Amino acid sequence: MPETITAAPPPQSTPPPQPSPSPAPQIASQQSGTASLMEDMDSYMAKPSPEPKSEKATEPKQDQTKQPDLKPQIAPVKEKDPIQLRKRLAEVESDLTKTRAEKEQTVSELQRKMADLEKREFLTDDQKKRYGDMEQRTKSLEAALYSRNYSESPEFKDKYQKRWHAKYESAVKEVGRLNLKVTDPETGDEKYRPATQSDFERVRMLRGSEVAQLDEAEKIFGNRASLVVKYCNELDSIEQAAQEDVATRRERYDQEMQQAQEMQGRAGQMTIQSAQATEAMMAERYPAFFGKSEDPELEAAMKKGMEFVDTTTSTAGNLNPEERGQRLAVIRMWAGAFPRNAARINKMESELTELRAKLAKLQGTDPGAGGDSPSPDKKSDDPKGTAGLMAEF
Repeated sequence: MPETITAAPPPQSTPPPQPSPSPAPQIASQQSGTASLMEDMDSYMAKPSPEPKSEKATEPKQDQTKQPDLKPQIAPVKEKDPIQLRKRLAEVESDLTKTRAEKEQTVSELQRKMADLEKREFLTDDQKKRYGDMEQRTKSLEAALYSRNYSESPEFKDKYQKRWHAKYESAVKEVGRLNLKVTDPETGDEKYRPATQSDFERVRMLRGSEVAQLDEAEKIFGNRASLVVKYCNELDSIEQAAQEDVATRRERYDQEMQQAQEMQGRAGQMTIQSAQATEAMMAERYPAFFGKSEDPELEAAMKKGMEFVDTTTSTAGNLNPEERGQRLAVIRMWAGAFPRNAARINKMESELTELRAKLAKLQGTDPGAGGDSPSPDKKSDDPKGTAGLMAEF
């Protein structure tokens, strides 16, 4: 197989016929109209004819731009000239030292920039506050969850489970070093075998009765029975401490939940009492707005509004987000419009009172002609006197 593969040269193509040069445009003799105009434009915009290619294949031109020589310019050295060789070696070593120094400086600068970027903070103050609140909320929820079921917490696993497994593995390893004397049931010969995890479990499963554990351990392990029972007691003590800790934390959690429910109930009762007292005070202080109206239509309208608010607050948890938002928007607009409407009503009542006082002064008086009286055959269209005032009202 050849080391290099040379592509075959492309087939030589015959040169295209050279187009005849375009005649000079004769604008005066051209026909009028769009066709004539386009022909003139074509003649003006015609590209020059390409030069015919030579039949001889030409090699591609190489880039004649001289590339800068990055190598140090070192004078040529004569062969077998020790002085020039030493001089050149000194120049190379100098360039190498300079290059290494530049590299170390560049690396140091890049490391400094990377350290600055790592220290830069990309979170705004609002984002930091929001993430901090979320973290506190998560810790609070985890504390409540692990208080209810402490056995699922990471603290319980580190404090009890890991320690129990470490103690169990150590006990099985120590027991495995013991040799047990057994009798062959067929031949009756006595021989020894290493103790196993199953032998240890036969003793450990009798936990709760130290006497039963000791008897079983003597049957299996002989004079090493006390050592095996000691390992069982250590494991049992860890399990008992874990169960007591879980029970204590569960009891504390139940007490805290009961206290929280009682406090919530008291707070709810106080809220209801405060709301009722405030409503009674507002109805007494502002009867025109909040008191019971003698007009059934007005009373029904107020009752309808109160029911709307009560339904929204009592069923807020069951409403979908869209409906809850709509109800809250309505209540908010009502609350915002009330001060404006109250001011408007007070202003209108004040104006009405003033107009009634003026009307009372005008009643029983002769308003007079009020100027030139109209002719007897034509009456004025504008009412005068009290009638005119009433019409203005």
